[in-house]
Amino acid sequence: MQAVHLAVEDWDAKIPDNLATKWHEWTTSISEAKDLAIPRPITAAGNAPIDIHTFVDASLDAFAACVYARSCFKGCYVVRLVAAKARVAPIHSLTIPKLELQAAILGARLTETVAKELRLPIHRTTFWTDSRTVLSWINSEHRKYKQFVAHRVSEILDTSSASQWRWVPSKENPADAATKVTNASMWFNGPEFLLSRECDWPEQQPVSDTEEEKRVAANPVLHHHEAVVPELNYSTWDRLLRHHTFLKKFVDFLKDRKAFNKMIGREDVEHAKYALLRKAQWEGFPDEMEALTKGEEISSKSHIKTLSPYLDQHNLLRSRSRLENATALPKSARSPILLPQKPRIVKLLVRNYHEKYHHQADNFVIGTLRQTYWIVQLRNVLKAVKGCCQRCILNTATPQTPLMAPLPSFRTHPHNPPFLHSGEDYFGPLDVTVKRSIEKRWAAIFTCMRSWERLIQIVKKALHHMATEWKTRHPNPETLRAALIEIEAMINSRPLTHIPLSNEEDEILTPFHFLIGRGIESLPLDSLDTSYVSRQQFKVAQHNAKVFWDRWKKEYLSTLIKRNKWTNKVEPVKVGDVVVLTNDNAPAGQWLKGKVLEVHPAADGQVRVVTVKTASGILKRPAVKVAVVDVKPKEHLLVVKQPSSKTTKRVLEDDVTIREAPSTKRIITAGDWTARLLAGNSDRE
Repeated sequence: MQAVHLAVEDWDAKIPDNLATKWHEWTTSISEAKDLAIPRPITAAGNAPIDIHTFVDASLDAFAACVYARSCFKGCYVVRLVAAKARVAPIHSLTIPKLELQAAILGARLTETVAKELRLPIHRTTFWTDSRTVLSWINSEHRKYKQFVAHRVSEILDTSSASQWRWVPSKENPADAATKVTNASMWFNGPEFLLSRECDWPEQQPVSDTEEEKRVAANPVLHHHEAVVPELNYSTWDRLLRHHTFLKKFVDFLKDRKAFNKMIGREDVEHAKYALLRKAQWEGFPDEMEALTKGEEISSKSHIKTLSPYLDQHNLLRSRSRLENATALPKSARSPILLPQKPRIVKLLVRNYHEKYHHQADNFVIGTLRQTYWIVQLRNVLKAVKGCCQRCILNTATPQTPLMAPLPSFRTHPHNPPFLHSGEDYFGPLDVTVKRSIEKRWAAIFTCMRSWERLIQIVKKALHHMATEWKTRHPNPETLRAALIEIEAMINSRPLTHIPLSNEEDEILTPFHFLIGRGIESLPLDSLDTSYVSRQQFKVAQHNAKVFWDRWKKEYLSTLIKRNKWTNKVEPVKVGDVVVLTNDNAPAGQWLKGKVLEVHPAADGQVRVVTVKTASGILKRPAVKVAVVDVKPKEHLLVVKQPSSKTTKRVLEDDVTIREAPSTKRIITAGDWTARLLAGNSDRE
């Protein structure tokens, strides 16, 4: 299709002969798809854990990815194709390594989708590529490469880790079949080595560095950051800032002991904060920071170009906004500090504001942050922070309502007497006047399961309207009893079927027809002699009863066939789940928390009742009143994944060099040297 598009400009133009031949071959091969048979099961046995293996490959014509599920049963491995995608290479030419990188992104995205959709436990995920250049990019510091590579490697490392990527020979890469005309024997069952143990897989060689697509910097010092505390070791902004302040004081102590002042002032904290923010800006805006440091204009393609960025006296990236002359705003709001959305430092800062203002509404936190900072895609950053906040998870937990259960047999069986099976609703208290005191009364509603529905709301609404007459004084028990009898008559006269339109004399079927044999407005026949019942009269009574039941089956029972709510199947509650028990009379933060001890699945597999252990004891609750809380650690979601290195070198502005010691040596931590430093001990370690 792409070749035809490039070769022919007009819709009515004839396709060149060489392309017409290829087109005919392709359309002919499509007819063979009808004979294609794909095995439905993807695991060896039931819900056995699986390993996900994703293969990626590219050529000058296309790039592709295919995902396989590998499972084991009785010592034998089974490999099945789960999903695959292929894309035509872009018209503007890209190098093979760049196309291989595009295939790696396609594989990472496809694997993430498969992991979300599969309802099977995934033991491990492995990615395979035959490009050693792509492996080098993924295992290196991606910021030292140009934008095309840096952005794509960053996305790959957001959904996978460098240790998950392995090399595979091209002849054993099944994704090769989707990028060029070749033997596709491996396509559905994967390469043969997946049927063997891991020790028999392709041998992995050490990943070497590559010079391809590296940035060329006129002044290498511009790409180094100041020495800062590693933010990955911290979960709060305050602690990170405090320890970095101690680090800066320690550096000052080493530089000039005589002039050193061990008191930590506001200026020290500000300088430490600026250093952390500069590090985040260099991580998120490397090209813009480099250009402005050199005194050049930033690229017109930069996504922060419209914010008119500039460097202030602290070398912080700020926005020269249109509100420079808005004196009603503080200076920090008129020229806010620009921050990217991905660095962990930024997410810790947003988390600090979120917790500082007591987990309030998003707009309040965003408005407060924008008095000082302009964070790219701030709402998405705040959403990610709230997704990792355990308090917010508890406050927003909602039950997943299972599919509405089928009606029990006793509700659909005719000719049984009323109230053979009944349900009960209990409500109150209701205040009544007894002599000169106020007492409480409770009421119960007994509902025949044959015409069952929640009537408590109808009763409450009726009592509410009656209560307007009782504002000045409470009713006595007799008045309340009379009111409840009146409500009872009202709900027993409600129509169970549609109002008849064909014949005005037809009665509406109501609960009273089953209780007293007639509607509430119909008077009993007083002309019959009750001392003697003839056979004819008995047959008439039997006939009338049968008419009611026939109408009940045809006109009422058929209306219950559809589910008006709870129409979707949901993942059932499992034993061991941490849950909160919803309570309409208490705020979400005060709901009882507990752990599921036992589930009671129905015949359709849906769990509608669970037994929960709480601080108040063991309770049995319906699933619609139980909200499962995700208590898995989510701290990793705030981390921008980076390749690890044994040693790291960072250059300070004053040419002081700090090296992180190997793990075999003792590392000076903030807790070690701060105590002695502030105590006046001048010994070095």
